[in-house]
Amino acid sequence: MQRFARITTDGFAAEIIEIEEGGAPISERFNPSIASTFVEVPAEVVTGWSLSGSTWSAPEPPAHGDVATQPLTARQLRLWLLSRGITGAMVETALAQVPEGQRERAQIEWEYATEYLRSHPLIDQVGAAFDLAAPDIDEAWPEAAAL
Repeated sequence: MQRFARITTDGFAAEIIEIEEGGAPISERFNPSIASTFVEVPAEVVTGWSLSGSTWSAPEPPAHGDVATQPLTARQLRLWLLSRGITGAMVETALAQVPEGQRERAQIEWEYATEYLRSHPLIDQVGAAFDLAAPDIDEAWPEAAAL
């Protein structure tokens, strides 16, 4: 497989695509104005990385003191949980155990929120269900923000 990143005008990987080797080249898959924005990337590069010359750099995580102000998208939160072996189905099962009266709100927050702040009560609820202590979540928040 070949991996390509579409690079924004300010040098960031906006999306990653993979194509099978021997398949049609990027120049034949997209309009030339779009094809020219793709570059081949190594396996570790993901969206959000920056390209300067020929050097890729991961995004800088926010300073630890800024953790509470750095929102995570639903995608980042779910990918981070998955990287720890916690699936969406597992979270939904845990949320089904939330006391009546709070359960529906927690389920709506999980299903429909587009971003989460570290200070959101749902984060600690989910963390507690999977033995993730608040300091552990604080420490891992910048890692999740970099996804």
